[in-house]
Amino acid sequence: AGELARDIRHYLAGDPIEAKRDSFVYFVRKRMRHYRPQLVIGTLFLMLIVGASITVATLLHRAALDRERAVAAEANGQYLDAFLKDILDMLKPGKAKGREVAVARLLADVDSQLAKHPPPQLETRALLHHQIGSVYRQIGRYQKAEDNLREALALRRQIYPAAHANLADSMHELATAYWWNGRYDDAQQLFQEALDMRRMLFGEEAPSAVTSLMFLAACRRSLGDYAGATALYEQVLEMRRKRFGDESMPVASARNNLAKCYLERGDYAAAKLLLDQVLATILKLHPDDDPDVANGLDTIAAFLMEQGKLAEARTRLEDAREMRRRFLGEEHPSFALSLYGLARLCRAEGDLTEADRLCKQGLDLQRQSLREGHPDMADSLCLLGRIGIASGALVDAEGNLREALAIRSAAMPAHWRTAEAEGLLVECLVRQGRLDDAERRLLQSHKVISEQCVPGGKSVREAVQRLVDLYQAWGKPDKAEDYRSLLSAAR
Repeated sequence: AGELARDIRHYLAGDPIEAKRDSFVYFVRKRMRHYRPQLVIGTLFLMLIVGASITVATLLHRAALDRERAVAAEANGQYLDAFLKDILDMLKPGKAKGREVAVARLLADVDSQLAKHPPPQLETRALLHHQIGSVYRQIGRYQKAEDNLREALALRRQIYPAAHANLADSMHELATAYWWNGRYDDAQQLFQEALDMRRMLFGEEAPSAVTSLMFLAACRRSLGDYAGATALYEQVLEMRRKRFGDESMPVASARNNLAKCYLERGDYAAAKLLLDQVLATILKLHPDDDPDVANGLDTIAAFLMEQGKLAEARTRLEDAREMRRRFLGEEHPSFALSLYGLARLCRAEGDLTEADRLCKQGLDLQRQSLREGHPDMADSLCLLGRIGIASGALVDAEGNLREALAIRSAAMPAHWRTAEAEGLLVECLVRQGRLDDAERRLLQSHKVISEQCVPGGKSVREAVQRLVDLYQAWGKPDKAEDYRSLLSAAR
């Protein structure tokens, strides 16, 4: 009776009874009924753990796939970058010898297809514009280069909100196109931005940062800031000497750039020290395929002409012309630099006919290949003005000098070369007997040139001589004598 009563109580409580053998299923079912609330909570908790585990595993799997895709995309991007560089490298000057026009047409076709069918990936599109723009710049199609490189930079500013190597590369390459296209203010701002970013990413003495620093110095020289340009060029020279050693073409190029600053200001002694080292490096290394060699030979020849060593200057200029013909072709705007240098030499030798022919040939090439108003054209126009004054072709000289002055006033208003063009134009007018406002204009020209150039330099002496000639033509011998004494002291 007692066991029965106990089984009844167990049954009513949901526990196993003792009146028969317990099966496992029976035992478990009874225990589940007894601990139902706890079991429900435990089951829910277990389901939560399992669900969370599945979710985390899924997310980790997706993250792994994303990483794999990112790595694959980066690898594809690197492959595409290398592929484009290899293909477009074949189109660059020196490797497309004699085919510069065909290369330009091919690039135009690629450019057109890119505009019609742009890749969906922004970086791929930016990379294409960047590489095409770079080749355009190297074959001397500077406006086309600007258009592509501006698009590449705009795309990369979208892609990279913070500092990035690709963004800095696009800034530098577009700034380089601006500089070659004679847009010195625009180039200076963008070179500074690229320099700051490259220094932040890679350090002050990283090769890319030094290159941006060198071009920033070139902008300052082109704008007439010789003190600022000299300071930067000296930094570039020191960093390149540390990296490459004293006898190397990168160091020779840095010395040549610094020598240009001194030579343009009329500091011939400082220029000579540097140019002697440049020439020694060129003669030792014989780098015939380096376009910087032609630039160095031009600078050396300009110095030799100032020293009256015309035969030696001709040798250097003809070597530079042959290098440019071989490496760039006669269609490249840089070939006009050789024609300009040889025209200056012929004028110094007294052969005005040949000087006129060469200078006009160079100017025609510049008009075909450069944008309207490019500063390089002003150099040719000023030289034609000088030739016209010397040969008595004053009307033609006046037209050329007016165009030169307009170009320089727009591109480099504060530069002494603009004041030089003003002085040459007034000199031409004085020789025609047109003296109105000549004194004021020549005095202003002399002031600007004297402030930026070394006393006793050729440009200062020419500015003083124009004032002497004016006062002589004006019938004011006393004033002419005052300036003639300055001229004697300068010599």
